[in-house]
Amino acid sequence: MDSRDRCFLCLCGVVCAFFSLPSASADEIRFASRRDWQAWPLPGTVELTPQGALKPVAVRRDINAALNAAAFGGGIRRAGSNPTDAPLVMDGDLATGWGPHIDEPPASWTIEVDLGRGVSARRVKLIFDPQGPAPPLFDLLLSTGEHAVDEVDNPIATSVIYRLRERFKENTRYEITYELDQSFHTPIQYVRLDLLALEPNTRLLEVEVQALGDNLALGTLERGGNLEVVLDAFVAQDLIPLGNAQVLIDGDLSTRWFVRRTIQAERDVFSHIILDLGATYFVDKLKIVGGVVARPGGGITAGSGRVIDFFITRRSFGFNFYEVLGSDGAIAPDGTLIWQKYYSGAANDYVKQITGAATHEFGLVPTRFIRVLWKSWDASNRRAFRGFAEELQVFGEGFPQNLEFRSHILDFQTPKTLNALSWEANVPPRTRLELRSRSGNEVENLLTYYDKNGKEVTKRRYDKLIPSFKGPIDTARVIGGDWSAWSKLYAFSGQEFQSPSPRRYAQLQLRMVSEDRSAAIQLDALSMAFSDPLSQQAVSEIFPTQVRPGAETEFRFFLRPRQTKASGFDRLVLETPTPTRFIGALVNDESLAVEDQPVEAGFAVTFPQPLRDNDLVELRFAAQVFQQSTPFVLFIQDASTENASRQRVDPGDATDQIASSTNVVGLPVARDLLLNVAFDTEVLTPNGDGINDVLAIRADVINILEPRPWYLRLYDLAGRALDGRAQAVTAGGQGFVWDGRAQAGQLVPPGLYLLELHLDGDAHQQRVRRVIRVVY
Repeated sequence: MDSRDRCFLCLCGVVCAFFSLPSASADEIRFASRRDWQAWPLPGTVELTPQGALKPVAVRRDINAALNAAAFGGGIRRAGSNPTDAPLVMDGDLATGWGPHIDEPPASWTIEVDLGRGVSARRVKLIFDPQGPAPPLFDLLLSTGEHAVDEVDNPIATSVIYRLRERFKENTRYEITYELDQSFHTPIQYVRLDLLALEPNTRLLEVEVQALGDNLALGTLERGGNLEVVLDAFVAQDLIPLGNAQVLIDGDLSTRWFVRRTIQAERDVFSHIILDLGATYFVDKLKIVGGVVARPGGGITAGSGRVIDFFITRRSFGFNFYEVLGSDGAIAPDGTLIWQKYYSGAANDYVKQITGAATHEFGLVPTRFIRVLWKSWDASNRRAFRGFAEELQVFGEGFPQNLEFRSHILDFQTPKTLNALSWEANVPPRTRLELRSRSGNEVENLLTYYDKNGKEVTKRRYDKLIPSFKGPIDTARVIGGDWSAWSKLYAFSGQEFQSPSPRRYAQLQLRMVSEDRSAAIQLDALSMAFSDPLSQQAVSEIFPTQVRPGAETEFRFFLRPRQTKASGFDRLVLETPTPTRFIGALVNDESLAVEDQPVEAGFAVTFPQPLRDNDLVELRFAAQVFQQSTPFVLFIQDASTENASRQRVDPGDATDQIASSTNVVGLPVARDLLLNVAFDTEVLTPNGDGINDVLAIRADVINILEPRPWYLRLYDLAGRALDGRAQAVTAGGQGFVWDGRAQAGQLVPPGLYLLELHLDGDAHQQRVRRVIRVVY
């Protein structure tokens, strides 16, 4: 089992990654409504439209952070009067609002807005109803979310301290904008309005908090991302448990992450934080919020919890020398991420003592991983910089550049033939939709153990806990050992299912890619067709399994169907990567007259009577093989059924006549890219008589999967280049023709010349040279 698959399912919140089909007799599973998409653990990177379509969520700049406060657990913290109408100041509707009852005590003329998370804001805007009087006297208060403390400096969780207060006197305006242009103004989580004088019909219509944008760090784990803190990242690689580090991305400024220990050495020690956003976004800004909330102890609160303006300047920053790097997920040859450096240097005194935060801007670039690398031990002065921070905030713009997610494991109850995958989608230019599948018959239970505090522990540790200290055990269903790898990409809607079947279980992987941040794919529907299998356990194998490259070889291909349905099947389709020549067919070792016909890639054979359970079928054909690990894939089909679907046959032990159990043919291990190179003549006589007027070259190109340039170059015996031609080739028989002319088009003079064939492969290149005589 792949550990990465387990990790993904858990990070997506899939405690039971399982979806049973409501009807085993249905012939299609379709995702096209909000209810249908329950089979997918949808991350926060996508949303469902009212019509049930799936679409990526765009990242916004310059947002009103009050409008989506409820998504982060925010809302109205307190309204001293008329609490029923209080939420109307956060609904974006200027036709609704809140006003205190004038007959209630003045101390109740207050309202507090909780943004649900710490917000890097630019300004706060209060909008009052112009149909009534403007409030003449009021206070605006802002808070980072700092808690008051008791007499022993323990935070009081239900309390909030407002360290910033601005009084507005003799006010006549209905729209008041308070600019947060000082270093100590932001970030904030709470906004409070105290009306100190009130006239009838005064109403607050809206509280707007204009912020930098959506903070991508929030919800990282829920959308399949990760957070990693490693001490001594280059040598010891001491991984810090995730539990402590999660406060970096929880949106709560009152919580602080810090390193509890130091690794000392005779060298500088560097540690890092790596944030995996769970998808690739267009990102342009990282804000490291160090210490903006006053902490108990050290004389800052001194056990009082009182509001003293001086304390708002007591800010701090947790890194001295550090670097900020980003990666889109590209992998270097050594298997590590390729990083791009955006900042390297030491934090200045202004950041350390005044702002308590550092903002790094680097232009919109596709980014999935963000890395903060800091010097945690300076060997020159034997000083430690353990590191601490309250929040990491990440900002960008537009739709994700690359997001990927998976369905739950789809359970068909019994093995089914998985026929085709279809979809309906709007795919704008510069975007693409990528779908893959995998299938299997086995699933396993993955148990995760927790103590009473919700901390994950090992099974051994869990078993040693007394019952009152034990927490829950989560069970996740994950793929078993017989599952296939992810299939190749589906090329078009309605394409034949690319993973093995019949199988009981299947899973789909969906990837949305956009090179234009303003464009996004909308997936309206996704469906998978399936049917009862023709044979529950059909296996096939080929012989020989290793051949000489480019040489025509006669193959024997065996099929053994087991647990076949009573009516049987009468058609076989063999897909081959190279042209084939059908020779004949045998059933139970007896030759049989069959109808064969070529198909797009291979051939089809129709039998005069249905093939039954445990019949041994042998196909004989001839083909050339040009690629290492060339597959020959067999399908069975019932030709008597209209629009009959095909069932893929697994490789396996079909007969003891051969030792194979595979449908893959290999080549001897060699570095050759060109084999069987043949020149039809060594003397070229381009005189127009039809004999040796052109030189034909043929060669077998080996193990070239993607098109590569194949060059023909002509040199005289002094080494001067006279002609050069190229054509794109892949594995197979290829040819060149030379007519005796140089690059300018004129015939070369009679004499001796050197012809060179040159082919570049992925790992090496090959040249073949011949001396050619030109006579006329």
